[in-house]
Amino acid sequence: MVRYAQGLGIDEPLAMLRGGLKYYYHADGLGPVSGLRWSDEVHRTRNRSSITSLTNTSGTVARTYVYDSFGQTTASTGSVTNPFRYTAREFDPETDFYYYRARYYDRATGRFLSEDPVGFAGGRNFFVYAGSSPTTLSDPLGLKPCQLPIVPKDPSKRRAPELTVCPSKELDECLIQTESSGNSKAVSPKGAKGKRQVMPIAIKELQMQSLIGDTYDIDEAGLIYLKLLLTSCDTTTNAIAAYNGGVTAVNNAGGIPDFKETKDYVKKIGDCLVKKGLSKGLEDPNATQCCSKTP
Repeated sequence: MVRYAQGLGIDEPLAMLRGGLKYYYHADGLGPVSGLRWSDEVHRTRNRSSITSLTNTSGTVARTYVYDSFGQTTASTGSVTNPFRYTAREFDPETDFYYYRARYYDRATGRFLSEDPVGFAGGRNFFVYAGSSPTTLSDPLGLKPCQLPIVPKDPSKRRAPELTVCPSKELDECLIQTESSGNSKAVSPKGAKGKRQVMPIAIKELQMQSLIGDTYDIDEAGLIYLKLLLTSCDTTTNAIAAYNGGVTAVNNAGGIPDFKETKDYVKKIGDCLVKKGLSKGLEDPNATQCCSKTP
């Protein structure tokens, strides 16, 4: 019997119990960090990272992996059987494919084997993986960069989704500074309001998701919307791009849309994070943190 311990986010294997032996996963450091307590230690991995090694309870390395950008294993040591590898997805040794939920991925060609189920909503190329930019993007569902929770047509069946990824203090401060310089009374020509400049379409989405009601605090709504995007998008960069340019634009582009405003916006927030000590900007693992409550 084999058991796995998973983190709070998507694709966060933390530990494996196989043949009575415990192994702990170590990743390459992309994405937000979460932790799970097992025994007397907290072992951490980063969301949507690739698994680079497994260690046993004594700290001895039992398995290692090195990949190229599209997931080809360029080096490996050890013999412990382990399914979670590139981007922490499940590898099928019989077919040499990775399972990305909605479809299978061929690391040899860097493409999915079947068309994107969401059609043009995922971009013009139905087989492309992560917008052909796997060093900055990922596609854990085999669908599109930002996958908002599906809202039931029947209002009585709607429930607020769990928001698992929150902005760090630094990320929230940078977004507020970029949006309004901290002015809670700011109103843009397009109708965005509050210090986080929330658009009416974002408010409508939050209400449909049952995350806010008919009455709400505009600044709190902005924070909730940011959490929704961070939870729903595959990278922090895409979430910030969606905050400015919209989810549809990000999905159509397979990443940051080719809008000067959005590109400048993403760069400005990334530069702000660097100035605050997060050296990797939006790709810094400390740009986000785990949420424990909804919203």
